[in-house]
Amino acid sequence: MDQPTSVAIENLRPEDVDYELACGRIPVNGLLDLARKKGLTARTLDLRNSGDTAGSKDRVVSYGTYVFA
Repeated sequence: MDQPTSVAIENLRPEDVDYELACGRIPVNGLLDLARKKGLTARTLDLRNSGDTAGSKDRVVSYGTYVFA
């Protein structure tokens, strides 16, 4: 489920960040819109979920780290 959101972030496409897949959709979309207006690019540094550090992978929250330049 994380891959489409991560691809949307890397491609600076806020219209592709789905509400059901990103609880922080509104601020993320604002960042992507501003990055696009400024001519920046985005690259994924890391993508993890809460199951990587603690607990089951049945229900997880995901976290991505990106750099904009």
